[in-house]
Amino acid sequence: LAIAEKEFDSKNYEKSAQFFNEFSNHFPNNKSKDDKFLFQAGVASFETGKHYQWSEKYFKDLVERYPTSKFYLGSKLWLGMSYLKQGKEKEFFAVVEEFRKKYRNTPEWNILSGHYEKIVQKYKSN
Repeated sequence: LAIAEKEFDSKNYEKSAQFFNEFSNHFPNNKSKDDKFLFQAGVASFETGKHYQWSEKYFKDLVERYPTSKFYLGSKLWLGMSYLKQGKEKEFFAVVEEFRKKYRNTPEWNILSGHYEKIVQKYKSN
């Protein structure tokens, strides 16, 4: 686990994601799999540019298990972006709608809303 965190801090996301994923698979009920673990594993997976299913899994787990976590809103944002990268537009729009209704005055909304506007324009022009 220390290696996964070290690689994460060094922005070696592919190695970090692999280590987090192996740890998660081999020790599914380990107490170390807390909200910070899930957040870092999700970010590392997303940042590889190819493990979006892993990032979705970690962020969903964090959102479901840790609703009071300091990583909660960030995880919802990353989850939405994971959906977008996988072409899951319905799920992405659901996350965006939740932010628009509940979390409009957050930095996370500012990030999501830009992507939302681009997608809406894309569909209107088709």
